[in-house]
Amino acid sequence: MLSKIAKHHKLWVNTLLKLGADKELAQDLVQDMYIRLNDLVKNKSNIMYGDDVNKYYIYITLRNLYFTHLRHQKRNIMVEFEDYGVEDIEYRYDKDEADSIILEKIIDVFKDLSPYEMELLQLNFGLLINDEGAKHIDSLSMDKLASIVDSSKGHIFYKMKQIKGKFKDALEEDAIDYFNEEYDKIRLN
Repeated sequence: MLSKIAKHHKLWVNTLLKLGADKELAQDLVQDMYIRLNDLVKNKSNIMYGDDVNKYYIYITLRNLYFTHLRHQKRNIMVEFEDYGVEDIEYRYDKDEADSIILEKIIDVFKDLSPYEMELLQLNFGLLINDEGAKHIDSLSMDKLASIVDSSKGHIFYKMKQIKGKFKDALEEDAIDYFNEEYDKIRLN
């Protein structure tokens, strides 16, 4: 299978060049694509149409690899202040400032949750919040939670995973930096 895909090696490299990759990066990403296809694709019919290569599937794989690379590259941009005539700026957040930044990000995630997601989150963690205030109740099992909101247990697991993902997307790197006491690495937004 890989030998048939590799026959189109120049096409794969040119595809990445047209997307904006330089030649070295294009070569690296094509090699990554070969490895991923060999290791991860269980159903070879996704890659092959009989004896022909599914070029669309390969294109999507290459495009996803390239855009993933760009996202990771954006996170790791380093600016040398000396290049801009600025010398020895060293500002480090203290723990209180880091606490405020993290708390603000958590609040922003809460603000973006739908009322349904808020209800699930509150019930899952054993909080009863209403106009009179908040009170702690025993946390509920997924079965009990599903019966309260009149939904399936699978749907509850799915929604909780989505909610967790929202917090993870907003906080992941910053939480690691916070717990490692590297407050200066925490991003403001």
